[in-house]
Amino acid sequence: MSLAIKINGQLVDINTKLPTTIDLINPHLLYDLIPESTIKLPNMPYSPRNQKVFGYWDEPTSGGAVPEYLFEYIFGGELIKEGVFALKEASQKNGYIGDTKEEFTKFFGDYQDKLLTEITEFGSLPFSLASIVYNDAYCLPTIVNTTFYADKGSSIGYGGKVNDFVGGQYISSPLVPMFFVKWVIQKIAEITNTTITGDFLDHPAYSKLILFNLRAMDGAGTVTVNQHLPELTVEQFFLELRKLPNLKFNFNPVQKSLEINFWEDDLQQPAVVDWSDKRLIGEIKVPEPNTRIQLGYKLDSADALTKDKPVELSDYITPEYSGQMYSGIAKVISEFSTTLVNSETGLAEVRQEGVTEQFAQLTKKVSPKLLFWHGLQDGYPKALPSWGNYSLYWNGPTGLKANHWSKLEQMRSNQFYLKKEFILNEVDLAKLDFSKKVYLSGVEYLIAQLSGEMPITKPFSVLLVGT
Repeated sequence: MSLAIKINGQLVDINTKLPTTIDLINPHLLYDLIPESTIKLPNMPYSPRNQKVFGYWDEPTSGGAVPEYLFEYIFGGELIKEGVFALKEASQKNGYIGDTKEEFTKFFGDYQDKLLTEITEFGSLPFSLASIVYNDAYCLPTIVNTTFYADKGSSIGYGGKVNDFVGGQYISSPLVPMFFVKWVIQKIAEITNTTITGDFLDHPAYSKLILFNLRAMDGAGTVTVNQHLPELTVEQFFLELRKLPNLKFNFNPVQKSLEINFWEDDLQQPAVVDWSDKRLIGEIKVPEPNTRIQLGYKLDSADALTKDKPVELSDYITPEYSGQMYSGIAKVISEFSTTLVNSETGLAEVRQEGVTEQFAQLTKKVSPKLLFWHGLQDGYPKALPSWGNYSLYWNGPTGLKANHWSKLEQMRSNQFYLKKEFILNEVDLAKLDFSKKVYLSGVEYLIAQLSGEMPITKPFSVLLVGT
C-alpha cells in the first residue's frame, strides 16, 4: 500500500521505511477538555521538494518563528488523519522533524485562550430601542431584579426591572442588551477565519439562546459587544456550552470548519459498523466504577435567589442502583447556569447588583447564564429558562437530562471497558467515527482509544467502552 503525506496541501518526500505511530482518542467522552490524539509522522528528509514545501525554513535567513502547517496523512488512497504539524527541527542531516497537534488545541489560533471580554474585534453596534431585537445580534428582555442598585434604587425611582417595558416601549430603567449565542458563535467564526455550522445553531430552541448579563448601557449610544459577554475564554465558552445539551464537536483543521451537533442523537442510533470478524481471541475486561452521573452548573454566588440552591436549579443525580453495594458518580458541571422565574410576572428573575457607573458598581461580577428568547409576550419582551419542550434546568420531563443525557446515563449504568486487538485496514481507520457505536459479537461499543502503526504489519490495540 502507498503512503503519502501532504503539508499545506503539497506532497512531501518521506522515508517510507519508518513506521508511523498513531494513538487516536475519542474526543467525546470527556467534558472538561478535548483529549489530544497523536500521530508520529515518519522523517521527511532534506530534499529540494521538502525545502520548498517548508518555505526554506532550514536556512538561517528565514528567521526563527515556530512554523505550523496543516498535514494530511494518506495511506492506500484513504485519508487517515489530518491536523496541525509544528516543525521543531530542520537540517540537511536529519531532515524535517516536528510534532502533530490535535485539531481543537489550535483551532481558534491566537484567540483560543483569549477572554471574550478582551476581544475588541467583536466591535460595537448601534444601541436602538426601536425594536426589542437589533439585527439578530442582541435583544432587550425585561428581567425582574429588585436589587440592581443594591439598596439605593428607591432614591432614583428604580422600579425593580431591567429593560422595563410599558405600553409597547421601554421606560426609564437600566437598559441591558443581551447577545444571542448564535450571533456570538458566528462572530467568533468570522474573527478567527473559521466556519461553524451544525444542528445546534439551527435548532428551533437553541438558536434562541441568549447570554444573560447585567452591564447597563448608562446612556451610551453604541453597544461595545465584549462588555456584555461572559468572562470565559473562547475555548471555555465552547466547552462549557457543550456540557448542557451534550454537544458533539467535529473539527476539520484543513477546512478550518467546526460542526456542532447533539451527541445524544448518535447514541440513540444502533451500531452500523460490525468489527466481529476483525477481532483476535482474548481481551481484558475492566469495570467502570462511576456508573452514575451528576449534572449541574456553578450558580452565581452574587445572586441572592440562588444562595440556598432552589429546587429548580438543583443538580440531576442518577439514583442509586438496586443491588449494587457502591456505584460512584461521574460529574459534569458547567460554568453556565440559568435563572429562576418570577411567579407574579412570569419574567426571568435574579436578585443581584448590576454592573453600572451608577453608584460606582462597575466592578460587580455576573457569572455566565443562559436564557431562551421568546419575543413579546403578555406585554413584555421575555427571555426564560425554557422554550417549548426544552428547558435549561437539569430536571423535569423537558429538562436537559431528559432531552440530552438519558441514553448516555442508560449506557453508563452497565458500562465496562474491554481492551482487545483487531486486524484493521486503512479503510477501517479512514471511516472511524468516534461518535458512533461499533458492533462486536452481540454487544455495542464506543471506541475510547485506538493505537497502532502504519504501514499495518500487526494488530491494533483498541480500548472499547461497553454500552
